[in-house]
Amino acid sequence: MTKNLLMWDETLFRDPLVFEIDFIPDEFRFREEQLSTLSFQIQPALRGARPMNSLCRGPPGTGKTTSIRKLFDEIEENTKKIACVHVNCKIDNTRYAILAKVYKRLAGHQPQPTG
Repeated sequence: MTKNLLMWDETLFRDPLVFEIDFIPDEFRFREEQLSTLSFQIQPALRGARPMNSLCRGPPGTGKTTSIRKLFDEIEENTKKIACVHVNCKIDNTRYAILAKVYKRLAGHQPQPTG
């Protein structure tokens, strides 16, 4: 009796990359309404005005971060008028850390350690 065992270079999964923490699917289902709302709230920035504030909340694993990253990818593909900065406030949890993340995105390098 032979067992169907996987070899070291085989996998059960079609695309193991879907398990990566920063994976963003090409097709993002069931979030069209949320993406549309977020897009609407960002539109003033395309005209040089301040975008509307947005708050994304919900249980873990429901697509909040992925929705934002998907929207940021679309913005960066279509315009240079908006600079998108993803800040994880659980990691960057001080004012300086948050502003340093924004500064690095805009200036291309870290700010001086003294601010």
